[in-house]
Amino acid sequence: MHAVDWLGVGLSSRPDWDEKSDHDPAKAEAWFVNSMEAWREARGIEKMHLVGHSMGAMIAVAYAEQYPHRLESLMLASPAGVSAPPDTSLREQISDMPWGLRKSIFSFTIRQWENGQTAQGIVQRWSMLGRRLINGYVERRFSETVPNKPLFADYMYHHWQGDGNPSGERFMNAMLMPGAYAKYPLEGRIPRLDANLPVSFCYGDRDWMDIDAGIDVANVANKQEERKHRMQVWELPECGHQLMVDEPDHFNQCVLNACRPRTGPPPPRTMTILKTRDSSASASKPRWQERK
Repeated sequence: MHAVDWLGVGLSSRPDWDEKSDHDPAKAEAWFVNSMEAWREARGIEKMHLVGHSMGAMIAVAYAEQYPHRLESLMLASPAGVSAPPDTSLREQISDMPWGLRKSIFSFTIRQWENGQTAQGIVQRWSMLGRRLINGYVERRFSETVPNKPLFADYMYHHWQGDGNPSGERFMNAMLMPGAYAKYPLEGRIPRLDANLPVSFCYGDRDWMDIDAGIDVANVANKQEERKHRMQVWELPECGHQLMVDEPDHFNQCVLNACRPRTGPPPPRTMTILKTRDSSASASKPRWQERK
């Protein structure tokens, strides 16, 4: 198994960002997909089961579009960017709010995002404030079953540190609009993936990513007569967006199930673990760092 940080975060390198890609999600995707394919070639991996989480799921779909012959299966774990943005923009919604602190905070956040600022950027540039924000988030968000929460908070803090080159957070600006809606949504792209590629979704029951979007996509795909494997949508109990942290054993079982091509219902034994939402009823060069 290879656990890989996408470029600009964690232990992977922070290569110079192509500013021409800032407002072009297709170019931004290609920036990551090309480097991921170079990583695969360097590792000598002929085919792989690919799991993408959150923003990584967007990269995974883009990779599957270009290199389906390199994949045995694709699993999208709490994927970002599935739904298309609403007809009314977030800025328009905020403008309709009554004057007050809430409206001011939202307006400030939107301006910062449009100017290329993210929460990850704050953590990177404002060290003491960043640590306090991360520590508070981990303490409030995760249960006491998470082992060594201070160590986990330290890991999250260092995840966005590096040499100061903000290529990872700039990717988020390039791919997402305010409100975390994708500029190039996945909902119309996933059903067009290779019909021979097994695809599945996994969400938490407290996930802030919309599981219904995954179900809708799977329903569309499963109506295609040429599709060899039915897309499935899984929901893990007692989980939020960080599935592998909240319930690692359940998440691991979900990954194993996704790696098994299927044409019929899921194996009954998984039902005791998962609630299924069955939709049919060099340093200078970009470097992906593996976590062992």
